[in-house]
Amino acid sequence: MHDRLKGSTARLAVRTEEPQPARIPFAVPHIGNEEIAEAVEALRSGWITSGPRTAQFDQQFCEYTGAVHALAVNSCTVGLHLALAALGIGPGDEVITTPLTFCATVNVIIETGATAVLADTGPDLNIDPSAAARLITPRDRGGSGYRGAEFGAADRGVRRAGGCECR
Repeated sequence: MHDRLKGSTARLAVRTEEPQPARIPFAVPHIGNEEIAEAVEALRSGWITSGPRTAQFDQQFCEYTGAVHALAVNSCTVGLHLALAALGIGPGDEVITTPLTFCATVNVIIETGATAVLADTGPDLNIDPSAAARLITPRDRGGSGYRGAEFGAADRGVRRAGGCECR
């Protein structure tokens, strides 16, 4: 026993319950009755993959965004890869991204032959624009993250902070 505790009436407090890990809400789905009904209708239509509902979605997405073309894909991984390929990102290029993401975000950058550069996150768990701006080099071709809009509002902050016109 430690000398300071000899003759002491101090007792060791023992925690009897396990500490609960902090939970970060990540990709929480917002599914209501309308979405459920649409999914059931799609399943009943006989088209599980691409079909008339997918073509309708592509068209409505174009109308909503003002895009000339749209292509529904089965995952964010495929979407990220297509976006990088469409931008011509490849060997010799760098793409700034966040370490708080799924491995697919970095994997698709590597798959193109480009180099993934990881920037710190901010208190909101999104990529920190000032941290990303410090990493911008002439080899940077863009930014990718995982908080819904693939860099989203943070992208505008990075471009302002770093003077980058990412293509």
